[in-house]
Amino acid sequence: MAHTSYLINVASPDDLLWQKSLDALVIEWQRAEQLKIEGLVMHPGAHLKSSPEEGLERVARAAESAIATVKPKHCRLLFENTAGQGSCLGHRIEHLGWLLKAIDQPEHVGVCWDTCHALAAGYDFRTAAGMKAMVSELEQHSVAENLRAVHINDSKKDCGTRVDRHEHIGHGFIGEAGFKRFLASTVFKNLPMYLETPKEKDEATGEEWDVINLRTLRSLCKK
Repeated sequence: MAHTSYLINVASPDDLLWQKSLDALVIEWQRAEQLKIEGLVMHPGAHLKSSPEEGLERVARAAESAIATVKPKHCRLLFENTAGQGSCLGHRIEHLGWLLKAIDQPEHVGVCWDTCHALAAGYDFRTAAGMKAMVSELEQHSVAENLRAVHINDSKKDCGTRVDRHEHIGHGFIGEAGFKRFLASTVFKNLPMYLETPKEKDEATGEEWDVINLRTLRSLCKK
C-alpha cells in the first residue's frame, strides 16, 4: 500500500488547485500501477470555502477523471477516513459511503480505515455499544464491504476532538482495551493493518517503537 502526497486536495473549490491535485493524483496512481501496489490511500480533501456537498462532488469527479486516465488494473484508490480538522471531508462515514456510490466505476475505489482518525472524529468504538454503532453505520452506508486496509494508530486526543495526532499503541485514548475490541471485530480483523505511529526508539530500552507496537498488537490478538 502507498499514500498520496498530503498536498493533494481534489475537494478544493479553486479550479487551478483542483487541476494540479488531479494531475498529481494521476502521476501517483500511475506509479502505483507500475509497481503493482494494491492500494493507494488518499485523504478526500478539504472543501475550504465551499460546502461539504460541493467538496464531495469535486472528489468524485476527480476520481472518475483519474480512473479514465490511469485505467487501473492492479491498484485501487482508497479513501481514508479523517479526524475532521478544519474543513476536511471524510470524518463522517456517510461521506465515504457517498463517494463509493457516486463514482461510476466503484470497483477501482475502496476505503482505508484509520483508528486514530475514527476516535477523534467521534466514533467511540472503545465500548461494545460504540463498536456496534460504528459497524452498523459502516454497513448502512456500504462502507464495510469496501474496506481494504487499516491504519492502526492510537490517538493523543480524545473522542470527538477532531484533532489528528497519532500515538503509540496503548499509550493514547484508545488504549489496549479499545484495540483488543477493535482487533476482535469481524469487520476489521482480517484486513491488512499498517502502523503510522511515531518512528522513534524507546529512550528507556533503545528498542524501536514499531517493534514494541507490533508486539503489543499481537498480544492483544491472543488475549
